[in-house]
Amino acid sequence: MRMMTMRILFTGAIAAYGSMMAFAGSYSETTARPPALAELYPDARYSGQPVALAEPGFYPVKRLDDLGLPASSLSSVRLASGYQLRLYHEDKEDDLLFWVCGEDMPNLAELDIDDAIASVKVEPAPQGPRPRVFLALHGNKPLGDDAVAEQWRYVRENCEGIWYNAAGLKDEEIAPIIRKLTTRNVVCERDIGKGLGQLESLRPNVLQSAFPDIRFQREAVAMWRQSKNKDETNWKPEDILDARSIFIEGKEAGESNAWMRFSRVYAGTLGGIHGDSEPQAKVFPLADGTWTERAGFGQTFNRAGREDFMNLVRNARIGDRPFLLFMGVGETWRTDPEAAMRRLKSNYFWMEAVVNWRPGDGVTVINYSGRAPQAPETDSKGQPAATYTGMLYWLLHQGDKD
Repeated sequence: MRMMTMRILFTGAIAAYGSMMAFAGSYSETTARPPALAELYPDARYSGQPVALAEPGFYPVKRLDDLGLPASSLSSVRLASGYQLRLYHEDKEDDLLFWVCGEDMPNLAELDIDDAIASVKVEPAPQGPRPRVFLALHGNKPLGDDAVAEQWRYVRENCEGIWYNAAGLKDEEIAPIIRKLTTRNVVCERDIGKGLGQLESLRPNVLQSAFPDIRFQREAVAMWRQSKNKDETNWKPEDILDARSIFIEGKEAGESNAWMRFSRVYAGTLGGIHGDSEPQAKVFPLADGTWTERAGFGQTFNRAGREDFMNLVRNARIGDRPFLLFMGVGETWRTDPEAAMRRLKSNYFWMEAVVNWRPGDGVTVINYSGRAPQAPETDSKGQPAATYTGMLYWLLHQGDKD
């Protein structure tokens, strides 16, 4: 089944616009969806007199002001099914701020952009394939508990990979999680700041040696350099060549450990503003794929973060290589999980539009220190819950791939 959702897009200014009409009155959060393609509200939670955009097109500042929505006053948005709204920082289309697509947005202040929106553009939402969805291990120890297994059945049976970042977890805590998953496809993180290490030392290989009933399908080693060592941009071509020798060819491990070999090596960053650095621009295309962590919303939506992210995507598309993205669970999950869920969806939609997903791409969410509750995956209405598995459930229902 495919879930019908709506997205909000924030971008730059508007070049061409269609007709609009202003509606008097206000709507509550439970009001049926309007016939207009988009409704823009001056107050949060669909309050105040809305401006209804009846046709696709670009709406500059003056046009919005004439319709009754002054600059920097947009606070909430409703969309018709199948449409998205780009939000722009200035009155031109080359300064994309954000966009809403897939769901209504009751409070733009949650994204810290409500005072920065100058113009908008309404357009049909693209319908393309979704990326593969990976379950990340970090922060999710409770998922190994048999008592909660039925609470995340859909994710267990349908996620397509395991992102092996097992910080803080012991092998005996990881094994019960793995056994509950249908997939055995694994991508293993590796900080190479202090050296590549040996094939036998990779955590999936250590775990399989200890628990022979678990047999991984080894997709890739995802390499990175610890930013704390201030060498995250210090990549060299030998990093990729040596990694292939160790992790793919297994020359030092010997034939008896041939089962430990991985198929690929990926190169990536942990979210620093380094996507356009000269070493990475030269070295990353030598790897089999590019990946990046975006732990915080601000890492993508300030200007430098947007440019960095787009540079990483362009890098990945050299040679049509896969791009893997993981997003992080912030502190907001401890205080307002519903708002945090909306923030994550908005983050994903912006990135989706930049990446233009292709076969082989992937996405996951990292539950840092278990900030988000792990289960259930759906709420009492059958909708994605504001939980870790709820996020993956939602991701699994994006695009046209069931």
